[in-house]
Amino acid sequence: MPRIEACTGGLMAHTSRLELPLLAASQAQKHVTHNEALLALDALTHLAVTDRRATPPAAPVEGSRHLVEAGASGAFAGQAGKIAVFEDNGWRFLTPRQGWLAWVAQDQAPLVHDGSGWTELKVRSSDRLGIGATADATNRLAVASPAALFTHAGSDSRVTINKAAAGNTASLLFQTGYSGRAEIGLAGSDNVSVKVSSDGATWRQPLTVKRDTGFVGIGTPDPGAPLTVDSSTNSLPAGNGSLLIQGDANKERLDIRSAGVAPGAGIQGFGARGTLASPQAPLSGDRLMALLGSGWDGTQFVIPLPAQIDMVADGDWSSSANGTAVIIRTTPPGQTVAARADRMKITGDGRVGVGTATPQALLDVAGTMRVGQYGKAALPSASGVGAGGLVYVSDEVGGGVLAFSDGVAWRRVTDRAIVS
Repeated sequence: MPRIEACTGGLMAHTSRLELPLLAASQAQKHVTHNEALLALDALTHLAVTDRRATPPAAPVEGSRHLVEAGASGAFAGQAGKIAVFEDNGWRFLTPRQGWLAWVAQDQAPLVHDGSGWTELKVRSSDRLGIGATADATNRLAVASPAALFTHAGSDSRVTINKAAAGNTASLLFQTGYSGRAEIGLAGSDNVSVKVSSDGATWRQPLTVKRDTGFVGIGTPDPGAPLTVDSSTNSLPAGNGSLLIQGDANKERLDIRSAGVAPGAGIQGFGARGTLASPQAPLSGDRLMALLGSGWDGTQFVIPLPAQIDMVADGDWSSSANGTAVIIRTTPPGQTVAARADRMKITGDGRVGVGTATPQALLDVAGTMRVGQYGKAALPSASGVGAGGLVYVSDEVGGGVLAFSDGVAWRRVTDRAIVS
């Protein structure tokens, strides 16, 4: 019902919501009351204020409106929270009510009055929101912006993407022209994966991190070790490795460090025929593992690699036969890798062949041999060398001669006489 208050000449009634003055039946100068009501409506309808301030502007404009802030002074003293309107070279103050909306031009932001003060107008709930873009039924939040910032409110800051089940997807998708190029997240499983595409249709998954073990897979979705690299899904040039360590610092090395009761640092290689999914036993001569070396020939790194240490199967393998041999291959100086050949072989039963691939003795040399040369005064201890040691004595009486150790003394091989 209308609010009644005393005024000159009698009582005046005001509306309950906007406090607009009402005309009395016997009121004189009704136009004054009517004009006051119109001015109030003009000030409050489509409420847009210049700014929020605690003191009046130095040169107010007729009809300008401001929200009076706490700590008001000057002409605004005691009017905190009200709407200040400059009319007829004076200030008029209107009391806002709960639910009123005001646009603040300086802030370019809407405010709402909650019954005790002005607060920012916030969207509490909506089924879609577009910021510089149009949201739709799928992209319920759409943002067109040069950048987006999520910052802390005092400590941490986190973005959460939740999915319904393990087989669903929770990921970040990167696009070019709305065509997918990369995806990071939980794509169709609970393992973290990185996927890439050149056309948005065919995708590769170069990186996977298993959720239960933390194992990292490169080229495989199911790593079986802390770091598993599978190059079978990629085409590599001949001679290129699946793992490349490079640099110009002269310290490009692979470090393997192990500690414990029985340190176990090592390099392991496993060879098989067939496939990884269905391996088969290697046959005699099949490579199990190799160490290879090459260099730059002025134009390119030489492939095939000119130096090799091959670990191969010595005989066909089975559950009861695991023979191995080691072959060293080198390339002669002044020649190309086409001249690379076997130089030494250690068979599975310990025979060493130099210049022969089929050693018939523990040491089988297909070529000349040379033993150490000593003067008599510099001969090592025969007992220290042990029986069977060979040397060449260059200054023996009668000329240089081969000598052998019998475990006590050095004897000439020609007549078994002790070297003197």
